Amino acid sequence: MKTIRTFFAVPLPEQIIFEMSRIQKYFSKYNASIKWINPNNMHITMKFLGKTDSSLIDKTSDELTSRFGEFTRFKLQLNYNGYFPSRGKPRILWTGIEEIPRQMKQIFYFLNGYFTKYSYDESGKQLSPHITQARIKGRVDRDLISQFKSFQVEPLEFNVEKIVWFESTHINNVLTYVPLREFFLGINSNQLRKFYH
Repeated sequence: MKTIRTFFAVPLPEQIIFEMSRIQKYFSKYNASIKWINPNNMHITMKFLGKTDSSLIDKTSDELTSRFGEFTRFKLQLNYNGYFPSRGKPRILWTGIEEIPRQMKQIFYFLNGYFTKYSYDESGKQLSPHITQARIKGRVDRDLISQFKSFQVEPLEFNVEKIVWFESTHINNVLTYVPLREFFLGINSNQLRKFYH
């Protein structure tokens, strides 16, 4: 049995990645103990599976394709910065969404419920959609954290048309997220066959 690390996520369009890079560029000159995320790895996690039997991808893909096709597409707007944890020493800097669309919540709860039969149980976890901007490895000035939180994020809206199942791996010692499957929203199996043919 081959085991890989996987997760489901909303991929980001280029204009969002550009805006996230702008934020990183502004703050990256201030503190060397902050490790900024490669913009090409940015995404919005919907469900983290972690260790995954690689055979599970083929076993579930057809059913997941059909089920995801039942969900309607939706829009997201990233409009503010924050950090985790909110109390104590910050470890993660992120950009988030104030209003979570109903469809996004439905997909989140579907994924949690679907994978319980494969011994993944996160039924108590709450949805907190965000883009991880940086990880804090050492001591950092609290004023910098305050500046990051109050930084004006350009409120860019984008359409979410698919959910991607990614593998988290290292290629040439570089953390890389490899797309394993793409699941399109609002497309039934007949439409999908026409899409690919």
